[in-house]
Amino acid sequence: NKILKLPDNGVENNRIGGEYIWDAKLGKHTWQGGLQEGGRIGDLFAYKMIGVYSTDEEAQNANEPIDNVITVPDKTKYGGDAKWQDTDGNGVIDSKDRVYVGNIYPDWTGGINTSLSYKGFDLYCRLDFTLGHTIYNFAKGFLDYNWQGDNNMTKDVVNRS
Repeated sequence: NKILKLPDNGVENNRIGGEYIWDAKLGKHTWQGGLQEGGRIGDLFAYKMIGVYSTDEEAQNANEPIDNVITVPDKTKYGGDAKWQDTDGNGVIDSKDRVYVGNIYPDWTGGINTSLSYKGFDLYCRLDFTLGHTIYNFAKGFLDYNWQGDNNMTKDVVNRS
């Protein structure tokens, strides 16, 4: 699904919205997401997690980039907090460090159904599928990647670094 035409607005490809992020292929910041002529609707961009701080001490002694993903004012990191990739290498984790992770719309959808009946009993079965898309799992991200607060985590967080 490509966007063919948008209202003329004087911006390259008549872009509406989007984010200014690092494009590793081009080696520079570019506008991604939003809507633009020739672009696709439904592209997802996210921070890339490269690990987890094992202890409070490790987190506080880490010589890591300034993390603007952390929502608390003092930017204190703790054991269990995510380590984010500084994609553009400028020493600051911010919205420009997000990377393309996929598109929410499937390339293929399909299904099959059948209905059987025997001596007054009916059975109906329907199977649907989608292929070639990225699923945004908000609950997993909220629990596993410590977006905010003191939330419980899933077992996937145990012993990973």
